[in-house]
Amino acid sequence: MGLLPLFDPPRHDSAETIRRALDLGVNVKMITGDQLAIGKETGRRLGMGTNMYPSSSLLGDSKDPAIASIPVDELIEKADGFAGVFPGNGINLLHVKLN
Repeated sequence: MGLLPLFDPPRHDSAETIRRALDLGVNVKMITGDQLAIGKETGRRLGMGTNMYPSSSLLGDSKDPAIASIPVDELIEKADGFAGVFPGNGINLLHVKLN
C-alpha cells in the first residue's frame, strides 16, 4: 500500500499518473475531505471510478442499510474512494486496510 497526495484541484498530469498506476495493477482509492458529489466528479475526471462512499460508512454511521450491512474491509475493497473524510479518519482507514 502506498499514498499519493494530489493537489486540489488535481494537476494536469494527475489523470495520467493514476492511469499508469492502474495499468500496473495498483488498486487506486481516493480519500478526500470534499463532499461526496465532488469526490465522484473528481474520480470520474481522473479515470478512477465513481463508486464513492461517505465517510460515515467507514465509521459505522451510515444511514443506508445496504452500506451499513457491508463489513468495513469489504467496503474499502469495493469502493473507488471515500468523501468527507477528516484527516484522523483517513488514518483509521489505512489501519483497517493494513490489518
